[in-house]
Amino acid sequence: MNSPVRLFFIERMIRMILKKYGKVLLIFVLVLSLSACGKDKYTISLYNGDELVEVIEDVEDDTIINLPILEEDGMLFVGYEDLKSVYYDEYIGTSDISLYAVFEVVTDVFEYEEFEYESTIGITGYIGNATHLKIPQTINGKVVSSIMMHSFEESNLVEVIIPVDARVNSFAFNNSIELKEVSFYGDYLLSEFHIINNLDYDEIMAENPDTCIITEGSLGEGSWNFSKGCPIMEVTSTSNPVNIDGAEYHTYSAEIDKNYFPLGMHSSIASWAFDGAISLETVQIPKADGWLNVDAFHGCISLKEIMADEESEFFTVLDGIMYNKDLTKLLYYPPSKKGSSYTLLDSLTYINAKGFNDNMFLETIVINEYYTGSFSILGLNNLKEIIVNENNTEYSSIDGILFKGIELVKYPAAKIGDSYTVLPGILSIGPNAFAFNQNLKSIDLGSNIINIDIQAFYGVEKLLELNIPSSVLYIEFNIIMDSSIDVIILNRSVLVDGSITPISTGLGRIDEDDLRIYVPDDSIDEYLEHIFWSRYSDRIYLLSEYTSE
Repeated sequence: MNSPVRLFFIERMIRMILKKYGKVLLIFVLVLSLSACGKDKYTISLYNGDELVEVIEDVEDDTIINLPILEEDGMLFVGYEDLKSVYYDEYIGTSDISLYAVFEVVTDVFEYEEFEYESTIGITGYIGNATHLKIPQTINGKVVSSIMMHSFEESNLVEVIIPVDARVNSFAFNNSIELKEVSFYGDYLLSEFHIINNLDYDEIMAENPDTCIITEGSLGEGSWNFSKGCPIMEVTSTSNPVNIDGAEYHTYSAEIDKNYFPLGMHSSIASWAFDGAISLETVQIPKADGWLNVDAFHGCISLKEIMADEESEFFTVLDGIMYNKDLTKLLYYPPSKKGSSYTLLDSLTYINAKGFNDNMFLETIVINEYYTGSFSILGLNNLKEIIVNENNTEYSSIDGILFKGIELVKYPAAKIGDSYTVLPGILSIGPNAFAFNQNLKSIDLGSNIINIDIQAFYGVEKLLELNIPSSVLYIEFNIIMDSSIDVIILNRSVLVDGSITPISTGLGRIDEDDLRIYVPDDSIDEYLEHIFWSRYSDRIYLLSEYTSE
Protein backbone atom coordinates (compact mmCIF):
# COMPACT_ATOMS: atom_id res chain seq x y z
CA MET A 1 0.00 0.00 0.00
CA ASN A 2 1.50 3.32 -1.06
CA SER A 3 2.03 6.17 1.45
CA PRO A 4 -0.94 8.47 0.56
CA VAL A 5 -3.42 5.59 0.73
CA ARG A 6 -1.98 4.40 4.06
CA LEU A 7 -2.34 7.89 5.56
CA PHE A 8 -5.97 8.10 4.35
CA PHE A 9 -6.95 4.89 6.17
CA ILE A 10 -5.10 5.92 9.36
CA GLU A 11 -6.87 9.30 9.50
CA ARG A 12 -10.25 7.59 8.89
CA MET A 13 -9.65 5.18 11.79
CA ILE A 14 -8.74 8.03 14.19
CA ARG A 15 -12.01 9.89 13.31
CA MET A 16 -14.04 6.75 13.99
CA ILE A 17 -12.36 6.19 17.41
CA LEU A 18 -12.91 9.81 18.46
CA LYS A 19 -16.57 9.71 17.33
CA LYS A 20 -17.27 6.53 19.28
CA TYR A 21 -15.11 7.08 22.39
CA GLY A 22 -14.62 10.83 22.44
CA LYS A 23 -16.64 11.44 25.64
CA VAL A 24 -14.82 8.66 27.49
CA LEU A 25 -11.43 10.07 26.49
CA LEU A 26 -12.50 13.56 27.59
CA ILE A 27 -13.59 12.28 31.01
CA PHE A 28 -10.28 10.38 31.37
CA VAL A 29 -8.27 13.52 30.63
CA LEU A 30 -10.36 15.56 33.13
CA VAL A 31 -9.82 12.96 35.85
CA LEU A 32 -6.08 13.07 35.28
CA SER A 33 -6.12 16.86 35.46
CA LEU A 34 -8.15 16.93 38.67
CA SER A 35 -5.88 14.30 40.17
CA ALA A 36 -2.84 16.46 39.43
CA CYS A 37 -4.53 19.57 40.85
CA GLY A 38 -5.37 17.73 44.03
CA LYS A 39 -1.86 16.38 44.62
CA ASP A 40 -1.07 16.14 48.35
CA LYS A 41 1.28 18.63 50.00
CA TYR A 42 2.92 18.05 53.34
CA THR A 43 4.31 19.90 56.31
CA ILE A 44 7.65 18.97 57.88
CA SER A 45 8.36 20.25 61.39
CA LEU A 46 11.92 20.22 62.77
CA TYR A 47 12.52 20.14 66.53
CA ASN A 48 15.53 20.38 68.80
CA GLY A 49 14.12 18.84 71.93
CA ASP A 50 10.91 20.80 72.67
CA GLU A 51 12.10 23.80 70.64
CA LEU A 52 10.62 24.21 67.17
CA VAL A 53 13.54 24.88 64.83
CA GLU A 54 11.73 25.26 61.51
CA VAL A 55 8.45 24.46 59.76
CA ILE A 56 8.62 23.59 56.07
CA GLU A 57 5.22 23.75 54.39
CA ASP A 58 3.71 22.85 51.03
CA VAL A 59 6.16 20.02 50.44
CA GLU A 60 5.17 17.88 47.47
CA ASP A 61 5.71 14.16 47.06
CA ASP A 62 9.33 13.07 46.62
CA THR A 63 10.69 16.60 47.01
CA ILE A 64 14.21 16.74 48.47
CA ILE A 65 14.31 19.09 51.47
CA ASN A 66 17.61 20.59 52.64
CA LEU A 67 17.79 20.27 56.42
CA PRO A 68 19.65 22.83 58.58
CA ILE A 69 22.84 21.63 60.32
CA LEU A 70 22.71 22.45 64.02
CA GLU A 71 25.61 23.20 66.37
CA GLU A 72 25.84 23.14 70.15
CA ASP A 73 28.92 23.52 72.33
CA GLY A 74 30.35 20.19 73.42
CA MET A 75 27.83 18.30 71.29
CA LEU A 76 28.05 16.46 67.99
CA PHE A 77 25.12 16.83 65.61
CA VAL A 78 24.11 13.43 64.20
CA GLY A 79 20.99 14.41 62.23
CA TYR A 80 17.17 14.39 62.51
CA GLU A 81 15.28 11.22 63.30
CA ASP A 82 11.79 9.89 62.83
CA LEU A 83 10.69 6.54 64.18
CA LYS A 84 12.76 4.64 61.61
CA SER A 85 15.82 6.52 60.42
CA VAL A 86 18.21 9.43 60.94
CA TYR A 87 18.60 12.07 58.22
CA TYR A 88 21.56 14.45 58.11
CA ASP A 89 21.17 17.26 55.58
CA GLU A 90 18.42 15.99 53.26
CA TYR A 91 14.93 14.52 53.60
CA ILE A 92 12.39 13.42 50.98
CA GLY A 93 8.86 14.38 51.93
CA THR A 94 6.04 11.82 51.62
CA SER A 95 3.71 12.83 54.47
CA ASP A 96 3.26 15.27 57.34
CA ILE A 97 6.00 14.53 59.84
CA SER A 98 7.97 15.87 62.78
CA LEU A 99 11.72 15.26 62.84
CA TYR A 100 13.82 15.62 66.00
CA ALA A 101 17.47 16.64 66.21
CA VAL A 102 19.87 14.01 67.55
CA PHE A 103 23.08 15.01 69.36
CA GLU A 104 25.92 13.07 70.99
CA VAL A 105 28.16 14.31 73.77
CA VAL A 106 31.60 14.84 72.18
CA THR A 107 33.55 13.47 75.13
CA ASP A 108 31.35 10.35 75.21
CA VAL A 109 31.81 9.32 71.59
CA PHE A 110 35.39 10.32 70.70
CA GLU A 111 38.39 8.38 71.91
CA TYR A 112 41.64 10.35 71.93
CA GLU A 113 45.08 10.73 73.40
CA GLU A 114 46.59 13.94 74.71
CA PHE A 115 49.90 15.37 73.48
CA GLU A 116 52.07 17.55 75.64
CA TYR A 117 53.08 19.72 72.70
CA GLU A 118 50.83 22.80 72.60
CA SER A 119 48.17 20.92 74.59
CA THR A 120 46.82 19.14 71.54
CA ILE A 121 45.05 15.80 71.11
CA GLY A 122 44.86 13.04 68.53
CA ILE A 123 41.62 11.23 67.71
CA THR A 124 42.03 7.47 68.10
CA GLY A 125 38.45 6.31 67.62
CA TYR A 126 34.75 7.15 67.36
CA ILE A 127 31.99 5.04 68.95
CA GLY A 128 28.96 7.14 68.03
CA ASN A 129 26.28 6.69 65.37
CA ALA A 130 26.90 9.55 62.94
CA THR A 131 27.43 8.70 59.29
CA HIS A 132 28.05 12.35 58.39
CA LEU A 133 30.71 13.30 60.91
CA LYS A 134 32.08 16.77 61.64
CA ILE A 135 35.09 16.25 63.89
CA PRO A 136 35.31 19.11 66.44
CA GLN A 137 38.24 21.53 66.33
CA THR A 138 38.70 21.29 70.08
CA ILE A 139 37.82 18.78 72.81
CA ASN A 140 38.01 19.94 76.43
CA GLY A 141 39.79 23.06 75.27
CA LYS A 142 42.55 21.19 73.43
CA VAL A 143 43.05 21.45 69.68
CA VAL A 144 42.54 18.32 67.58
CA SER A 145 45.87 18.12 65.76
CA SER A 146 45.81 14.56 64.48
CA ILE A 147 43.55 11.78 63.21
CA MET A 148 45.55 8.77 64.34
CA MET A 149 46.30 5.55 62.46
CA HIS A 150 43.34 3.15 62.13
CA SER A 151 41.08 5.50 64.14
CA PHE A 152 38.23 5.16 61.61
CA GLU A 153 39.25 1.88 60.03
CA GLU A 154 36.30 0.05 58.41
CA SER A 155 33.93 2.76 59.60
CA ASN A 156 30.43 3.24 58.17
CA LEU A 157 30.99 6.95 57.59
CA VAL A 158 29.56 8.48 54.41
CA GLU A 159 31.06 11.93 54.92
CA VAL A 160 33.75 13.32 57.22
CA ILE A 161 34.52 16.99 57.82
CA ILE A 162 37.94 17.47 59.42
CA PRO A 163 39.36 20.53 61.21
CA VAL A 164 42.23 22.11 59.24
CA ASP A 165 44.70 21.71 62.11
CA ALA A 166 44.33 17.92 62.09
CA ARG A 167 46.76 15.79 60.09
CA VAL A 168 45.19 12.58 58.78
CA ASN A 169 47.65 9.77 59.46
CA SER A 170 48.26 6.58 57.48
CA PHE A 171 45.34 4.11 57.40
CA ALA A 172 43.16 6.47 59.46
CA PHE A 173 40.16 5.65 57.23
CA ASN A 174 41.45 2.33 55.95
CA ASN A 175 38.72 0.27 54.21
CA SER A 176 35.94 2.73 55.06
CA ILE A 177 34.08 1.46 52.04
CA GLU A 178 31.01 3.69 52.41
CA LEU A 179 32.94 6.96 52.68
CA LYS A 180 32.12 9.30 49.78
CA GLU A 181 33.21 12.80 50.76
CA VAL A 182 36.10 14.34 52.71
CA SER A 183 36.55 18.03 53.44
CA PHE A 184 38.33 20.34 55.88
CA TYR A 185 36.92 23.33 57.73
CA GLY A 186 37.72 26.21 60.05
CA ASP A 187 40.58 28.63 60.67
CA TYR A 188 43.96 27.37 61.84
CA LEU A 189 44.25 27.50 65.62
CA LEU A 190 47.83 26.21 65.76
CA SER A 191 50.90 28.11 64.60
CA GLU A 192 54.15 26.76 63.19
CA PHE A 193 57.79 27.74 63.36
CA HIS A 194 59.60 28.43 60.09
CA ILE A 195 62.89 29.81 58.86
CA ILE A 196 62.16 32.87 56.72
CA ASN A 197 64.78 34.65 54.62
CA ASN A 198 65.07 38.40 54.83
CA LEU A 199 63.64 38.95 51.33
CA ASP A 200 60.40 37.12 52.16
CA TYR A 201 60.28 38.86 55.53
CA ASP A 202 60.59 42.31 53.91
CA GLU A 203 57.86 41.41 51.41
CA ILE A 204 55.47 40.37 54.20
CA MET A 205 56.16 43.62 56.06
CA ALA A 206 55.48 45.66 52.91
CA GLU A 207 52.23 43.81 52.15
CA ASN A 208 50.85 44.07 55.71
CA PRO A 209 51.78 47.52 57.05
CA ASP A 210 48.61 47.84 59.15
CA THR A 211 48.92 44.51 60.98
CA CYS A 212 52.66 43.81 61.10
CA ILE A 213 53.30 46.22 63.97
CA ILE A 214 55.73 45.25 66.73
CA THR A 215 53.88 45.03 70.04
CA GLU A 216 56.56 43.51 72.25
CA GLY A 217 60.37 43.25 72.05
CA SER A 218 62.45 45.03 69.42
CA LEU A 219 64.91 44.53 66.60
CA GLY A 220 67.68 45.46 68.99
CA GLU A 221 66.68 42.78 71.47
CA GLY A 222 66.75 40.13 68.75
CA SER A 223 63.18 38.93 69.26
CA TRP A 224 59.82 40.61 68.90
CA ASN A 225 56.06 39.98 68.59
CA PHE A 226 53.63 41.37 66.03
CA SER A 227 50.02 42.46 66.41
CA LYS A 228 47.18 40.08 65.58
CA GLY A 229 46.59 39.61 61.86
CA CYS A 230 50.25 39.69 60.82
CA PRO A 231 51.31 36.48 59.02
CA ILE A 232 54.38 36.46 61.28
CA MET A 233 53.34 36.23 64.91
CA GLU A 234 56.76 36.30 66.53
CA VAL A 235 60.45 36.39 65.59
CA THR A 236 62.54 34.45 68.09
CA SER A 237 66.01 34.93 66.59
CA THR A 238 67.96 36.04 63.52
CA SER A 239 70.98 34.48 61.84
CA ASN A 240 74.27 36.18 61.15
CA PRO A 241 74.26 38.02 57.81
CA VAL A 242 76.02 36.54 54.76
CA ASN A 243 77.29 38.71 51.90
CA ILE A 244 76.74 37.29 48.43
CA ASP A 245 77.72 39.35 45.38
CA GLY A 246 77.51 42.52 47.41
CA ALA A 247 74.04 41.75 48.81
CA GLU A 248 73.40 40.87 52.43
CA TYR A 249 71.24 37.89 53.34
CA HIS A 250 70.07 36.48 56.67
CA THR A 251 67.16 34.46 58.07
CA TYR A 252 64.58 34.78 60.82
CA SER A 253 63.34 32.00 63.09
CA ALA A 254 59.67 32.87 63.24
CA GLU A 255 56.32 31.65 64.51
CA ILE A 256 53.86 32.01 61.68
CA ASP A 257 50.06 32.12 61.43
CA LYS A 258 48.98 29.41 58.99
CA ASN A 259 45.83 31.35 58.11
CA TYR A 260 47.96 33.90 56.29
CA PHE A 261 51.25 32.19 55.51
CA PRO A 262 51.58 29.50 52.79
CA LEU A 263 53.39 26.43 54.08
CA GLY A 264 55.00 25.10 50.92
CA MET A 265 55.75 21.36 51.15
CA HIS A 266 53.08 20.72 53.78
CA SER A 267 50.47 17.96 53.42
CA SER A 268 47.58 17.31 55.80
CA ILE A 269 47.05 13.76 54.52
CA ALA A 270 49.59 10.96 54.97
CA SER A 271 50.23 8.02 52.63
CA TRP A 272 47.42 5.42 52.59
CA ALA A 273 45.22 7.57 54.84
CA PHE A 274 42.16 6.51 52.78
CA ASP A 275 43.51 3.21 51.52
CA GLY A 276 40.66 1.01 50.31
CA ALA A 277 37.94 3.68 50.57
CA ILE A 278 36.45 2.39 47.34
CA SER A 279 33.39 4.71 47.36
CA LEU A 280 35.30 7.95 47.98
CA GLU A 281 34.32 10.48 45.31
CA THR A 282 35.51 13.94 46.39
CA VAL A 283 38.27 15.31 48.61
CA GLN A 284 38.99 18.92 49.47
CA ILE A 285 42.58 19.92 50.27
CA PRO A 286 43.13 22.54 53.05
CA LYS A 287 44.25 26.00 51.97
CA ALA A 288 47.67 25.87 53.66
CA ASP A 289 48.69 22.60 52.01
CA GLY A 290 51.34 22.94 49.34
CA TRP A 291 51.98 19.29 48.56
CA LEU A 292 49.58 16.60 47.40
CA ASN A 293 50.35 13.09 48.65
CA VAL A 294 48.66 10.92 46.02
CA ASP A 295 49.55 7.72 47.90
CA ALA A 296 46.91 8.81 50.41
CA PHE A 297 44.23 7.69 47.94
CA HIS A 298 45.56 4.26 47.03
CA GLY A 299 42.65 2.05 46.04
CA CYS A 300 40.14 4.93 45.94
CA ILE A 301 38.82 3.80 42.57
CA SER A 302 35.67 6.00 42.66
CA LEU A 303 37.54 9.25 43.23
CA LYS A 304 36.26 11.84 40.75
CA GLU A 305 37.89 15.04 41.96
CA ILE A 306 40.36 16.46 44.43
CA MET A 307 39.32 20.04 45.06
CA ALA A 308 41.72 22.81 45.96
CA ASP A 309 40.64 25.42 48.47
CA GLU A 310 39.77 28.63 46.63
CA GLU A 311 42.46 30.43 48.64
CA SER A 312 45.17 27.89 47.77
CA GLU A 313 48.40 29.40 46.51
CA PHE A 314 49.67 26.04 45.27
CA PHE A 315 47.02 24.18 43.28
CA THR A 316 44.81 24.65 40.23
CA VAL A 317 42.05 22.20 39.29
CA LEU A 318 41.22 22.17 35.60
CA ASP A 319 38.58 19.82 34.19
CA GLY A 320 38.81 17.80 37.40
CA ILE A 321 42.59 17.30 37.06
CA MET A 322 44.86 18.76 39.74
CA TYR A 323 47.91 20.75 38.67
CA ASN A 324 50.26 23.08 40.48
CA LYS A 325 49.29 26.75 40.45
CA ASP A 326 50.97 27.69 37.16
CA LEU A 327 49.93 24.48 35.32
CA THR A 328 53.49 23.24 34.79
CA LYS A 329 53.02 20.06 36.86
CA LEU A 330 50.30 17.41 36.56
CA LEU A 331 49.80 16.17 40.11
CA TYR A 332 46.69 13.97 40.00
CA TYR A 333 44.34 12.60 37.36
CA PRO A 334 41.42 11.10 39.33
CA PRO A 335 40.78 7.35 38.99
CA SER A 336 37.08 7.80 38.24
CA LYS A 337 37.48 10.64 35.76
CA LYS A 338 35.95 9.41 32.52
CA GLY A 339 37.28 9.94 29.03
CA SER A 340 39.38 7.63 26.87
CA SER A 341 41.94 10.22 25.75
CA TYR A 342 44.03 12.94 27.37
CA THR A 343 46.38 15.41 25.69
CA LEU A 344 49.10 16.96 27.84
CA LEU A 345 48.79 20.70 28.38
CA ASP A 346 51.32 22.75 26.44
CA SER A 347 52.54 24.26 29.72
CA LEU A 348 53.44 20.94 31.37
CA THR A 349 57.05 20.20 32.30
CA TYR A 350 56.45 17.46 34.90
CA ILE A 351 54.06 14.56 35.55
CA ASN A 352 53.79 12.91 38.96
CA ALA A 353 54.83 9.25 38.54
CA LYS A 354 51.73 8.18 40.50
CA GLY A 355 49.47 10.88 39.12
CA PHE A 356 47.44 8.40 37.03
CA ASN A 357 47.23 5.61 39.62
CA ASP A 358 44.03 3.53 39.49
CA ASN A 359 42.53 5.30 36.45
CA MET A 360 40.76 2.71 34.31
CA PHE A 361 39.30 4.90 31.56
CA LEU A 362 42.27 6.37 29.70
CA GLU A 363 43.19 4.41 26.59
CA THR A 364 45.23 7.05 24.78
CA ILE A 365 47.66 9.73 25.94
CA VAL A 366 48.86 12.36 23.49
CA ILE A 367 52.21 14.01 24.20
CA ASN A 368 52.35 17.48 22.68
CA GLU A 369 55.32 18.94 20.84
CA TYR A 370 56.57 20.83 23.91
CA TYR A 371 56.73 18.19 26.62
CA THR A 372 60.27 17.04 27.50
CA GLY A 373 59.84 16.02 31.16
CA SER A 374 59.85 12.53 32.62
CA PHE A 375 57.21 9.95 31.71
CA SER A 376 58.07 7.31 34.32
CA ILE A 377 54.43 6.68 35.16
CA LEU A 378 52.64 3.98 37.16
CA GLY A 379 48.99 3.07 36.79
CA LEU A 380 47.10 3.61 33.52
CA ASN A 381 46.08 -0.03 33.45
CA ASN A 382 43.73 0.53 30.50
CA LEU A 383 46.25 2.44 28.37
CA LYS A 384 46.52 1.05 24.85
CA GLU A 385 48.64 3.64 23.07
CA ILE A 386 50.80 6.73 23.46
CA ILE A 387 50.87 9.21 20.61
CA VAL A 388 53.64 11.80 20.27
CA ASN A 389 53.39 14.99 18.24
CA GLU A 390 55.81 14.72 15.33
CA ASN A 391 57.44 18.02 16.30
CA ASN A 392 58.45 16.79 19.75
CA THR A 393 62.27 16.69 19.87
CA GLU A 394 62.51 14.49 22.99
CA TYR A 395 59.99 11.69 22.53
CA SER A 396 58.73 9.47 19.74
CA SER A 397 56.22 6.65 19.49
CA ILE A 398 56.23 3.52 17.37
CA ASP A 399 53.12 1.36 17.29
CA GLY A 400 51.82 3.18 20.39
CA ILE A 401 55.00 2.51 22.42
CA LEU A 402 56.88 5.50 23.85
CA PHE A 403 60.61 6.00 23.28
CA LYS A 404 63.14 8.63 24.26
CA GLY A 405 66.23 8.23 22.13
CA ILE A 406 67.79 4.87 23.04
CA GLU A 407 65.36 4.24 25.93
CA LEU A 408 62.08 2.34 25.85
CA VAL A 409 60.06 4.59 28.15
CA LYS A 410 56.59 3.08 28.27
CA TYR A 411 54.90 0.01 26.84
CA PRO A 412 51.14 0.58 27.42
CA ALA A 413 49.71 -1.79 30.01
CA ALA A 414 46.68 -2.79 27.93
CA LYS A 415 48.30 -2.82 24.50
CA ILE A 416 46.98 -5.73 22.46
CA GLY A 417 49.45 -8.56 21.81
CA ASP A 418 51.05 -11.30 23.90
CA SER A 419 54.66 -10.98 22.67
CA TYR A 420 57.12 -8.18 21.98
CA THR A 421 60.67 -7.88 20.66
CA VAL A 422 62.67 -4.83 21.72
CA LEU A 423 64.00 -2.82 18.78
CA PRO A 424 67.75 -3.30 18.06
CA GLY A 425 68.67 0.34 18.70
CA ILE A 426 67.23 0.38 22.23
CA LEU A 427 69.86 0.19 24.99
CA SER A 428 67.80 0.88 28.12
CA ILE A 429 64.49 -0.26 29.61
CA GLY A 430 63.16 2.75 31.51
CA PRO A 431 61.62 2.97 34.99
CA ASN A 432 58.16 1.35 35.12
CA ALA A 433 58.42 0.69 31.38
CA PHE A 434 56.29 -2.49 31.36
CA ALA A 435 54.60 -1.91 34.72
CA PHE A 436 51.21 -3.61 35.18
CA ASN A 437 51.15 -5.01 31.67
CA GLN A 438 48.17 -7.32 31.29
CA ASN A 439 48.78 -9.13 27.99
CA LEU A 440 52.45 -9.89 27.37
CA LYS A 441 53.47 -13.53 27.83
CA SER A 442 56.93 -13.21 26.29
CA ILE A 443 59.45 -10.41 25.82
CA ASP A 444 62.59 -10.67 23.70
CA LEU A 445 65.07 -8.11 25.06
CA GLY A 446 67.40 -8.64 22.11
CA SER A 447 71.18 -8.48 22.51
CA ASN A 448 71.90 -4.76 22.98
CA ILE A 449 70.17 -3.77 26.23
CA ILE A 450 72.66 -2.35 28.72
CA ASN A 451 70.44 -1.21 31.60
CA ILE A 452 67.13 -2.27 33.14
CA ASP A 453 65.78 0.50 35.34
CA ILE A 454 63.71 0.46 38.53
CA GLN A 455 60.39 -1.42 38.59
CA ALA A 456 60.66 -2.07 34.86
CA PHE A 457 58.36 -5.12 35.07
CA TYR A 458 56.48 -4.14 38.22
CA GLY A 459 53.11 -5.90 38.47
CA VAL A 460 53.12 -7.62 35.05
CA GLU A 461 50.32 -10.18 35.03
CA LYS A 462 51.12 -12.91 32.49
CA LEU A 463 54.87 -12.81 31.90
CA LEU A 464 56.43 -15.83 33.61
CA GLU A 465 60.00 -15.73 32.36
CA LEU A 466 62.50 -12.89 32.00
CA ASN A 467 65.52 -13.71 29.86
CA ILE A 468 68.19 -11.07 30.46
CA PRO A 469 70.86 -10.88 27.72
CA SER A 470 74.60 -10.85 28.44
CA SER A 471 74.76 -7.22 27.26
CA VAL A 472 73.02 -6.00 30.43
CA LEU A 473 75.59 -4.30 32.67
CA TYR A 474 73.28 -3.23 35.46
CA ILE A 475 69.85 -4.00 36.91
CA GLU A 476 68.15 -1.46 39.15
CA PHE A 477 66.03 -2.45 42.16
CA ASN A 478 62.50 -3.93 42.30
CA ILE A 479 62.38 -4.83 38.61
CA ILE A 480 59.90 -7.73 39.13
CA MET A 481 58.08 -6.41 42.18
CA ASP A 482 54.59 -7.93 42.64
CA SER A 483 54.80 -9.54 39.21
CA SER A 484 53.95 -12.94 37.70
CA ILE A 485 57.61 -13.58 36.81
CA ASP A 486 58.97 -16.69 38.48
CA VAL A 487 61.99 -17.46 36.26
CA ILE A 488 64.95 -15.14 35.60
CA ILE A 489 67.72 -16.17 33.23
CA LEU A 490 71.01 -14.26 33.52
CA ASN A 491 73.36 -14.79 30.60
CA ARG A 492 76.30 -12.57 31.46
CA SER A 493 79.44 -14.60 32.30
CA VAL A 494 82.63 -13.64 34.08
CA LEU A 495 84.70 -15.73 31.65
CA VAL A 496 82.98 -14.69 28.44
CA ASP A 497 81.93 -11.11 29.20
CA GLY A 498 84.39 -10.14 31.93
CA SER A 499 81.82 -9.63 34.71
CA ILE A 500 78.42 -10.71 35.98
CA THR A 501 75.28 -8.56 35.75
CA PRO A 502 74.97 -6.87 39.15
CA ILE A 503 71.70 -5.83 40.77
CA SER A 504 70.89 -2.88 43.00
CA THR A 505 69.44 -3.90 46.39
CA GLY A 506 66.94 -6.56 45.30
CA LEU A 507 64.29 -7.78 42.88
CA GLY A 508 61.35 -6.45 44.86
CA ARG A 509 58.45 -7.96 46.74
CA ILE A 510 57.98 -11.41 45.18
CA ASP A 511 56.96 -14.96 46.05
CA GLU A 512 60.44 -16.35 46.55
CA ASP A 513 59.14 -19.90 47.01
CA ASP A 514 58.43 -20.06 43.28
CA LEU A 515 61.33 -17.93 42.02
CA ARG A 516 64.16 -19.64 40.11
CA ILE A 517 67.25 -17.74 38.92
CA TYR A 518 69.53 -19.38 36.33
CA VAL A 519 73.11 -18.16 35.83
CA PRO A 520 76.05 -19.29 33.65
CA ASP A 521 77.71 -22.39 35.09
CA ASP A 522 81.14 -20.73 34.98
CA SER A 523 79.94 -17.75 37.05
CA ILE A 524 77.69 -19.28 39.71
CA ASP A 525 80.20 -18.58 42.48
CA GLU A 526 80.40 -14.90 41.52
CA TYR A 527 76.61 -14.56 41.57
CA LEU A 528 76.35 -16.36 44.89
CA GLU A 529 78.98 -14.09 46.42
CA HIS A 530 77.50 -10.85 45.07
CA ILE A 531 76.30 -8.56 47.87
CA PHE A 532 72.68 -8.56 46.64
CA TRP A 533 72.38 -11.69 44.48
CA SER A 534 73.55 -13.66 47.51
CA ARG A 535 70.24 -13.03 49.28
CA TYR A 536 68.69 -15.33 46.64
CA SER A 537 71.38 -18.00 47.05
CA ASP A 538 68.85 -20.79 47.60
CA ARG A 539 67.03 -19.73 44.42
CA ILE A 540 70.07 -19.66 42.10
CA TYR A 541 70.66 -22.60 39.73
CA LEU A 542 73.05 -23.57 36.97
CA LEU A 543 71.99 -22.39 33.52
CA SER A 544 72.77 -25.86 32.17
CA GLU A 545 69.94 -27.20 34.34
CA TYR A 546 67.36 -24.89 32.77
CA THR A 547 64.64 -26.51 30.70
CA SER A 548 61.94 -24.49 29.01
CA GLU A 549 58.44 -25.54 29.95
